[in-house]
Amino acid sequence: MDNFNKKATQQINQANALVTLLCHEQAFTSDDTAMVENTLWMVSDILVNLANQINNEKTPSF
Repeated sequence: MDNFNKKATQQINQANALVTLLCHEQAFTSDDTAMVENTLWMVSDILVNLANQINNEKTPSF
């Protein structure tokens, strides 16, 4: 597996771990709202970064 695939896999696993953490939370209180929102923003950032890397990988370099 090349470095790009390793990095992509690592980011996918990181996003998955954050989503799994939220899914296993039994009950959210109003105090948890900020934590949930921040976690979802982190997942979003990871996925945007991953998409950008994939797009850059497909762009031919001259």
